[in-house]
Amino acid sequence: LIVGFVCISLMINDIEHIFVCLFATCVSSFEKSLFKSSVYFLIGLLYFFLWSYLSSLYSLIINLLSDG
Repeated sequence: LIVGFVCISLMINDIEHIFVCLFATCVSSFEKSLFKSSVYFLIGLLYFFLWSYLSSLYSLIINLLSDG
C-alpha cells in the first residue's frame, strides 16, 4: 500500500513537471511571437515617420523652388 502511494506521488510529481514544462514552452513561444510583432510594429512606425518627414521635406523644397 505504501509503495502504491509512493508510486502515485511520483507520477503526480512527473505530471506536474510535464505541465510546468508545457506551460513554460507556451509562454516562451508567446513571448517570442509578441516580441516579433512588436519589432514589426516599431519598424512600421519608424517607416511611417520617415516617410512623413521626407514628404514634408519634399513639399518644402518644391515650395521654395516655386517661389524663386
